[in-house]
Amino acid sequence: LMLDEPSNHLDVGCIQGLANALSGWGGKDELQDGAVVVISHDREFCDQVGFTHVGTVTDGKLKLEQRSLQESDWEQYDIGAKLV
Repeated sequence: LMLDEPSNHLDVGCIQGLANALSGWGGKDELQDGAVVVISHDREFCDQVGFTHVGTVTDGKLKLEQRSLQESDWEQYDIGAKLV
């Protein structure tokens, strides 16, 4: 499942429901076997889902790490901070 900015244009209740559904993905239910790839700038949504891997693209190469998101992930790609 691939989702690009899935929390855009959703109200708070829908975002929470989506986060809950995605956080349980890949559990014991064989119908949910697989991976979820999410591209999002919504920190709260990402924290609610609790991703297990983080992918970053640098110089056209993908680096995939098995870990949670860290504050430095957000700082590294904060476009607004670079404009100051």
